[in-house]
Amino acid sequence: MSEWTEEMQIRWIEKSSEWISMKAIETNPSGLEVASKNLIDWMERIGFDIVTHVDPQASYRPVIVASKPPNSGDNWIGFFHHYDVEPADVDEWNTDPWNAEVRDGMLFGRGIADNIGPFVQRLIYIEENMPDVGLLFVIQGEEEIGSPWAHQVYPTLELPDVDFWIDETGYFFKNGDQRVLYVGQNDTIDRINLRLSDINQVENKETKVRNRVMSKAFGENRCPCIAHLLKGKAYLAIGPNDDSVRVHGTDEAIDMSYLPLCASHLKVVFEEALA
Repeated sequence: MSEWTEEMQIRWIEKSSEWISMKAIETNPSGLEVASKNLIDWMERIGFDIVTHVDPQASYRPVIVASKPPNSGDNWIGFFHHYDVEPADVDEWNTDPWNAEVRDGMLFGRGIADNIGPFVQRLIYIEENMPDVGLLFVIQGEEEIGSPWAHQVYPTLELPDVDFWIDETGYFFKNGDQRVLYVGQNDTIDRINLRLSDINQVENKETKVRNRVMSKAFGENRCPCIAHLLKGKAYLAIGPNDDSVRVHGTDEAIDMSYLPLCASHLKVVFEEALA
């Protein structure tokens, strides 16, 4: 059975389109509030415990910590994500940035690559294939304005001891080869990288492994996840974006043909976390 079914693909389009339409930007506080509540409701429904950390100056975009303990053992995976998106100039787009559109195998809409699409895929996959490993999500709603509240809150969080962290997404090159980014010596990460390479080879894609974190718009040291949460733990960046997604640019889009492959990669991550 495919790790990414047609039904999951349809749901991904619908849920991603819904989140895009919320217009979760700093100048639209109601959109951020709706996005955070929608996210909390979804994650609670599929079994996560939720703790929110509310900025008294901006209660509409809380930091959300969602956790689901392992069924047995003490293996945990941590995920970084954010539910806010960059503003968009409607006049510069060929489509309405807040009304998702599928065209030529791509889903267009502001925030689909950064990082609605990768986030929604992970949650759909987890809901359909709940792994036995412990799952921790640390999620903010102000990444696009420099994370002022997250920088205050993240150093104070009392979190499970994760085995490794997964960044919000990763990248494929324009030719379809995958760029896997990792940091830290970890046997699990090494096994994952080997299996990802094997899977990609079957799809006639090469795998380029790089020992570094993913580039951030505000710089690595100003990313609250990398600055405050890693704490020497291993780190991996994988996901469905490619070099043509136009993050923060006009006509931002994701090539949906990467989703089945990335679902297979998620399966490997969860399997190896329990090995």
